[in-house]
Amino acid sequence: MAGRILKGGCFCGETTYTINVPETLPLLEGTTNHSPTCVIDHCNTCRRTSGSFFHAWIIVPEPWITIISHPKEGEDSKLVRFESSPHVRRSFCGRCGTHLFYEKEDRWAKISGIEEKVHLVDATIGSLDEESLAQVDLVKPSMHTWRKDGISWVKDMFDSEDGKESFGGLRKHDAGGW
Repeated sequence: MAGRILKGGCFCGETTYTINVPETLPLLEGTTNHSPTCVIDHCNTCRRTSGSFFHAWIIVPEPWITIISHPKEGEDSKLVRFESSPHVRRSFCGRCGTHLFYEKEDRWAKISGIEEKVHLVDATIGSLDEESLAQVDLVKPSMHTWRKDGISWVKDMFDSEDGKESFGGLRKHDAGGW
């Protein structure tokens, strides 16, 4: 499949992955969304498992992802999967703790140009390499999900319309803040 490659992985380099995105972005049938779809997720489970106020995901068909383990000599892969709720698996690096993937067993979609339904997988946008993050048209979130579950003051940060400062009136700091 010709297209663009997104690369990512955990902080320690134990687990890396690539996402092979076709040149023409296919439509998720029955929606107005193209694949990949990128979201800011406010759900409580994502917040609790990541330790962050929200999670940013890139959602792609599973066949687009290639996961590569780089275990130290004599060790097995450190990619750990756990079931955070029924039929939902989250994956993270067992060495450095980086959250990498979210999979729900029954989340399948029909994608234009692909005959069979495909399983969808979420990869954490924050685990993408800087070069991949520069591909804004592929990785910039276009919507908020589970917003009703979000923390009210975090949602308020995204709702600011002043445009003078970063979202929600937070001061901008190029490095550090103090």
